[in-house]
Amino acid sequence: MRKIYALMVLLFAVLQLPAQVLVQGRPHPTAKPQMVSPRAIADGTFTMDMIENWSGEGANRAAFVVQWNAEGETSALVWGFRWDGEATGETMARAIAASDPRFFIMTETGTAYGSTVSGFGYDVNKSGDFSITKDGVTLSPNENGIIFSSSYGYDGWTCTDPEDYWQSGWYQGYWSYWLKSSDSDAWGYSGTGITGRKLTDGCWDGWNFAVNMSSQPWKPLAPAPKNGPTAPSVKVQPEDVTVSPGESVTFAPEFKGDSLYFQWYKDEVAIQDAEASSYSIVSAETSDAGRYYCVVSNMLDTISTDTVTLVVGDKSVIAAPGEEPGTALVVYDDSYASFSGILTIPQTILIEGESYTVVGIDDMAFMGCAKLTSVTFPSTLKTIGEGAFYGCSRLTSVELPAQTVSIGNEAFGDCPLLATLSLGEGLKSIGRSAFENCIALTGVSMPADMESIGALAFKGCTKLASAALGSSLTLLGDSAFYGCSALQSVELPVTVSSVGTRTFAGCSALNAVGLGNVSAVGEAAFNGCTALTEIAIPNGVETLGNYAFYGCSSLATVTLGTQERSSSSLKTIGDYAFAETAVKSVVLPDGVSTLGNYAFNKCASLATVSLGNSLTAIGDYAFSDCEKLESVTFGSALETIGERAFSKVKISSLVLPATVRTIGDYAFYYCPLTTITFNDGLQSIGSRAFYGVSVQTLNIPNSVTELGGYAFSGCKSLETVTIGTGVTKISDYTFNTCSALTQISCPSVTEIGKNAFSGCSSLVDIPLTDKITSLGNSVFSGCSAIESLVIPNSVTSIGSYAFEKCTKLTSATLGTGISSIPDYMFSSCSALTSVVLPENITGIGKYAFQSTAFTELPLTASITEIKDYAFKSCTKLTSVAIPDRVTKLGTYVFQSCTGLESAKIGGGVTSVPNYMFHGCTNLVNVELSEKVTSIGNSAFYNCKGLKSLPVTEFNLILRHRQNIDIVATADRRPGNRSKIQALIIVKQLSFPHQFLPVFFIYFILNLCHRQVFIQRVEIQIPVVPDSVKITDSLPGIGIQ
Repeated sequence: MRKIYALMVLLFAVLQLPAQVLVQGRPHPTAKPQMVSPRAIADGTFTMDMIENWSGEGANRAAFVVQWNAEGETSALVWGFRWDGEATGETMARAIAASDPRFFIMTETGTAYGSTVSGFGYDVNKSGDFSITKDGVTLSPNENGIIFSSSYGYDGWTCTDPEDYWQSGWYQGYWSYWLKSSDSDAWGYSGTGITGRKLTDGCWDGWNFAVNMSSQPWKPLAPAPKNGPTAPSVKVQPEDVTVSPGESVTFAPEFKGDSLYFQWYKDEVAIQDAEASSYSIVSAETSDAGRYYCVVSNMLDTISTDTVTLVVGDKSVIAAPGEEPGTALVVYDDSYASFSGILTIPQTILIEGESYTVVGIDDMAFMGCAKLTSVTFPSTLKTIGEGAFYGCSRLTSVELPAQTVSIGNEAFGDCPLLATLSLGEGLKSIGRSAFENCIALTGVSMPADMESIGALAFKGCTKLASAALGSSLTLLGDSAFYGCSALQSVELPVTVSSVGTRTFAGCSALNAVGLGNVSAVGEAAFNGCTALTEIAIPNGVETLGNYAFYGCSSLATVTLGTQERSSSSLKTIGDYAFAETAVKSVVLPDGVSTLGNYAFNKCASLATVSLGNSLTAIGDYAFSDCEKLESVTFGSALETIGERAFSKVKISSLVLPATVRTIGDYAFYYCPLTTITFNDGLQSIGSRAFYGVSVQTLNIPNSVTELGGYAFSGCKSLETVTIGTGVTKISDYTFNTCSALTQISCPSVTEIGKNAFSGCSSLVDIPLTDKITSLGNSVFSGCSAIESLVIPNSVTSIGSYAFEKCTKLTSATLGTGISSIPDYMFSSCSALTSVVLPENITGIGKYAFQSTAFTELPLTASITEIKDYAFKSCTKLTSVAIPDRVTKLGTYVFQSCTGLESAKIGGGVTSVPNYMFHGCTNLVNVELSEKVTSIGNSAFYNCKGLKSLPVTEFNLILRHRQNIDIVATADRRPGNRSKIQALIIVKQLSFPHQFLPVFFIYFILNLCHRQVFIQRVEIQIPVVPDSVKITDSLPGIGIQ
């Protein structure tokens, strides 16, 4: 039952705000800083003098508070710490964990920020067996109350005892760290970790678990109880035991509690001098048989163990008739659970008065007989059934007679003390998992006639250093020796036809392997054999499975068949087969037709590769990241080079065989290639296939029909490119940022994708033939060497930003194929002074000519629309005239045209758009058509040189709110402030009349801010004529 201790408590709350960046001594990815109300925690009610449980010695004192926010927890517990000299928060926490047997810390040490607090635990019910568990792993504190954790592996741990307190976390919750300097201070969130926290006399450290990343209010404080004795309890009860005369006996229950006293009893009579926690009989006699129990006590309580029975006599087994007349199988019986020590199975046994010969042990007959130490088998024994001795945790040795022919599945599995195994010469088969996890087993020798070893047979036998497999073995099962980390050498007999999946995976000490005459090496067969330095694959092997030698980090020499490449039978090398090994050279036999994905990926020492003449495809990533690979010889049958096959290797020259048809995406990504010779039959070059290579010249044959996006992007040394007649489209980003490119020929291309040549800063002549119909977005953006441009009439589609930032471009002629100028088409072409537009152009897009050097507008007779920002920052424009045919004007069209002096707006529009001339500081004269009835918001803002307002009486209406309009006329003369005549019109009589003075003052101040003089103001309440248009602008027209 959970006990909650409390003395004088203070109820308080903490503002629930996100946690700060430093959490548990580390920057946290999601936690945010917290603020705490000054009155949220303490007002001095709970003082340091109330602490009961103190650790350490010295004149200085500090308090340590922990709140788990666990179910049923009603108070935060407070410990005290004393010290002299210097101390940190970590010093205090460790001292308390070491001195209080009920308090525990999980920590990760040695980080860049010192130690982190991963978790806190508390043995609520004083059981004395605190532990935590996750994913089948159980951890217990060391003698100092510490559990060590790995980096950020804090989440998911739970208490094995549900009554105990435990909280840990990083992503699902975290321990927030609080500090204060004295009893009466308010808590503040710590800006340092526990290691960096310097303690001062009278200070407090508080730890409050943020459940689900949410801060929790503090509970009332209660002193952690003093360390004192724990009442006795029995953790593990004694068990019934059956022994033969002369064998030893030990009753060894496990107890919990402090200052315990023991007394053993036999048949309810105290045994003299039997006052230890266990009781042993060195050599049992029949007179020792009886009923035993132990009484355990301390100052708090007295209890007794269960009463158990000791039987001294023969360990009789039970049998049932076998399949053949006169034979018997030993079968399961409840009495076996008490068998201890040596078990002798007789050769004959009586069944209903008749004698039978024991030839087998039935399935699970002695499963879980945890007190058996050894078994003597009869010479007549032929079979051992499934699980017959599974889980016999004290079994140390097994010697099988010569007649035994089979060991069943899991027969001796999970016998952790089984160290000695002797197999009879007649044994032919070992079943699945027969000796799995026999972690004490050091060696095994198979008899000559052994035929099969089942899957997982010796899996996890971590001390197994040698395994002789006999001369007749034909079947070696999957994972048979998986995880035998001490196994040093293996020699397969010639009778074995294949190595199964994971057969020797994880045999990290394996340094010598003989493969005999196998024809196949299974998936992950030798995966993780990190001590293996060389391997010779026999000529008869046809398949090397996926991951066959993956991660064999010392494997430097791989021989695939004999030196005669044509003599090997090898056809397939699977995915990851030799990935992340130390292999230095690879020569594929001519018979290899398949090389899997990642086959030699990340082989850091690989320098040369020669591919056989049957190989048709190189798998994806096959040689990627082989950082020393400098030489590759291709075979005569190669058709496909897979994705990233040679990415980031060191080859400098590439000559493709005539058979290659496809080069995959990223195939030679960032290789230092200086020369590339493409074969005439090549059809496809994938995306980023040659990204970032160092080639200067490219000749792409006529057979190529597809160039992938980014295919040659980032080739900084590329100067000339000739593209054959098979390519009709240059894909997106194909030659992006090829900054040295000066010349390109592409006679059959009809379409150039987006950014295909963007950043080609040396390109002067661009390949615009009369076959081209489409140019993508940013196609020549940043081609800063282009000086003139002629777009043929065949081009019917041009994307936005097409020639943006072509800073040397001075003139451009556009063909008749397009009807409007795309957005940003010539934006930031700062030298552009002339553009010839065809008569069919009807519109100019957003930012189309932004920051160009135009001195006059390039408008044709057909243009009816000019979009937003079209001529923004064209500082050399001095005058503009918008013809009557233009009916649509965007906002900011002439923004920041600082050289503009005069402007004329034709009759095609009825309003001046918002910000139209914003920032045109030299604008002096503006002429508006009589059809203009409104001026948009800030249309002439900061037009400091404007000499007269572009309005006539009743042609400017500035709207405020919904019910008031201002109709204004103005007269501004050189040297004088503007004179304004204004008529304020109330549109609806329902408008509050008392508001008129307020609005009037607002209007006056608005004009005064612009240093104008109010000449006449008249307030009327008429009805506004329907013919007058009301705009959505605010008061003021932007003059200064």
